[in-house]
Amino acid sequence: MTEEEIRLEIESEGICYIPMVCSEMTVCRFRSKDGAKAQFSVVKDPYLSFQEGDRVRIRAGDEVVFVGYIFTKERNREGMILVTAYDQIRYLKNRATYVFTGMTATQMVEQIARDFQLETGKMEDSSYSIALRVEDEAPLAEIIYRAIQDTYDNTGRQFVLYDEGGKLCFEDTENLVAAYELTNETAQDIRYRSTIDKDTYNQVKLRKRGKKGNVTEYVEKDEVTIDRWGLLQLTGTVQEEENGQEKARALLLSHNRVNRSLVVQGAFGDWKIRGGSIITVNLQETGDILIHQAMMVEWVRHTVGAMGHTMELCLRGGWINDEE
Repeated sequence: MTEEEIRLEIESEGICYIPMVCSEMTVCRFRSKDGAKAQFSVVKDPYLSFQEGDRVRIRAGDEVVFVGYIFTKERNREGMILVTAYDQIRYLKNRATYVFTGMTATQMVEQIARDFQLETGKMEDSSYSIALRVEDEAPLAEIIYRAIQDTYDNTGRQFVLYDEGGKLCFEDTENLVAAYELTNETAQDIRYRSTIDKDTYNQVKLRKRGKKGNVTEYVEKDEVTIDRWGLLQLTGTVQEEENGQEKARALLLSHNRVNRSLVVQGAFGDWKIRGGSIITVNLQETGDILIHQAMMVEWVRHTVGAMGHTMELCLRGGWINDEE
């Protein structure tokens, strides 16, 4: 199928099946709360038997590139079964109520993993303590990513949660630099878009309510872009332990811009690339800007098929600050 040997393993009731994969196999990895998803088709024969919940492992040579669990099977008249499997992050769709006091995002992830019997691997200390967080019957992934966003808003450090070989890992994206260069020669096509119609703000107004009921407002704005685009205001609140002016300034810095997205199709495949990876990009044909810098992968779709191992990547970095 490709230059690297791809091996699919399905474990069911103590038996490990190694079925032949038909057509393409895809593995999608996201930086967001969606985790990773694998899809593949196998031919049903008298010896192959597996069910929802069974464990799936995909190997590329000696490397395990996906570990997950079967959630969906679809069968057609030709006897082919289309399988959809997700890694452990899928279980973070469960809802729960939590009250966290003085805990870091890392500690929240560790507690949730213990409570829901999820295996963990590398857990990097995110350092920033969130004074109080009350979550009422919220999806676990939403709880974690609100903590990630709080950490980023107050420290500028960007963390990512991902599954590596069946273990949840939590890491600063600065440590996910991959030795991979993307150029016009190593990609088939690009899709580039720019807009101020999504998540763009040139004025930030935050409110903090004191213990005696008094309200303090913190405002940051950019008159230049207000004249150019009109007033686009973001409102929000400030917690007691937060510095309101600094938070407003940080939010304006991250939102006062044209949102540009870039998706690259048909890039040479590399299993080390996941959502959150940092790669080198050197592209010439993106419309109004040239790109030669390190960029973050928002999501990647690995495809193994007749064309070998290729990737579709959504990138972020520099002028590219949005995703599709």
